[in-house]
Amino acid sequence: MSLPKFIVGSLLAIAIVLVWSLADGAGIGTILLRLVVSVVLVQVGYAIFILALVAMRPGNTPRKKEAKETVSGPTISHGKQRPSSH
Repeated sequence: MSLPKFIVGSLLAIAIVLVWSLADGAGIGTILLRLVVSVVLVQVGYAIFILALVAMRPGNTPRKKEAKETVSGPTISHGKQRPSSH
């Protein structure tokens, strides 16, 4: 989800909560509380959504990383080879 879509969706959600609160006849304090809670929920939901996208990205599984290490063979560091275990 791009940032402009997120901002438009957030503003739309806040506007819906505002209209609902006004139609409900809530007081100013209740309206502000509802708006703050809705903003926090939208932010938390977006953060969880982004974390889920990152976690499900291909190549993030530990099993694939282990498989890459075993296929690559011995590593060379500083120009020296590891001693053979034969």
